[in-house]
Order: sequence, then C-alpha cells, then structure tokens
Amino acid sequence: MRAVSLILVIIVSALAAGCPSVPAAQAALEGTWAITLSEPGDWTGWDLEATFNSAGRLTELSGVDATGITITQQISNSTTTLDGDGLTVEIPQLGVTTVFAGTISEDGNTVTGALADEIAFGSFGASLPRGDLTLERITE
Repeated sequence: MRAVSLILVIIVSALAAGCPSVPAAQAALEGTWAITLSEPGDWTGWDLEATFNSAGRLTELSGVDATGITITQQISNSTTTLDGDGLTVEIPQLGVTTVFAGTISEDGNTVTGALADEIAFGSFGASLPRGDLTLERITE
C-alpha cells in the first residue's frame, strides 16, 4: 500500500511540474484514419487506413481490396510533428524518407496534404512528389 502511495505522489508531482506523459497536440491524432490518394495507382479499389497511437505516432498502415485481401504494415520508426494546424509524418527507410505534410481541418477530423519521398545519398538530395493524400478520421 505504501509503494502505491509513493508511485501516485511521484506521478502527481511530475504532472504538476509540467511533465505530461503524452504531448496533447499529437494525442489528438489517436485512432484510425481512412486514406484517400489522389493518384492511387496500384492501390485503386483498396480501402486504405492509417492508425496513430495515443502519442500521435503512426504505427500501422493497412489496406483491404474488394476481394477481402488484407495487407498490414507495422510502422515502428515514424515521427509526427504538429505546428498549429500543420501536420508532418515521416517514415524513414533505407535511403528514403516518406513524408506526408498536411493541414488539419478546424474540427480535427480531416487532414489534407501531399505525400513525397525524400531521398538523401551523401550530399545529394531530392524530393519526389507522390500526389495528394487525405486522411479522414474513422475512430478515436
């Protein structure tokens, strides 16, 4: 009982000192979002979704085609940055970082923006646009 009381005191003290456990802005992204691509290419006919955890980090991308085939990719290294209504999600991969930069709607349920691949090899860098992308909140 004494240990539980001590833990509660530590948690309350940390919160009172201004040490939140989850950034409030990113936490607003928590949930599942439908993805609409302006140029779906090979993803035509697929229902695509993105899942953000309670810290606002992208953790999963998934898709289901008309026949019920499901593809899921776990994302372990994404970063999310919010600046006002501006959202940037980066997914680094070998030599390429996929970047989504968008604007969150006033009600917080839609994000519109553009997808690009940022390539860096030594001193060489390039940005390859992949089209517009919209996220629409499905669940919180």
